[in-house]
Amino acid sequence: MKRAARIVNGSGVEIRFGRELGRGGEGSVFAIEGHTDLVAKVYHKPLSKDKQSKIEAMVRLKTQQLLRFTVWPVDVLRDATRHVIGFIMPCLNGQEI
Repeated sequence: MKRAARIVNGSGVEIRFGRELGRGGEGSVFAIEGHTDLVAKVYHKPLSKDKQSKIEAMVRLKTQQLLRFTVWPVDVLRDATRHVIGFIMPCLNGQEI
């Protein structure tokens, strides 16, 4: 994915996207370079403050038990202005990309 702005996770570490794996009405899913077990969902449009807060809360509520049975956000994605623009989650099919 080619983006002008730097995208970081919740810890401020830069995230580099690989190929686009899917596209839907609200966002696109991308491979993450160096992480074959994770993917990134990036929303097409800016998120409301409520939606950003919801994603941040979901990341805080993750547990290993929950991750065994669901595809749940494990980290946020932020743009240069620190707004949440998406999230990182385990690969849906559980297989390496």
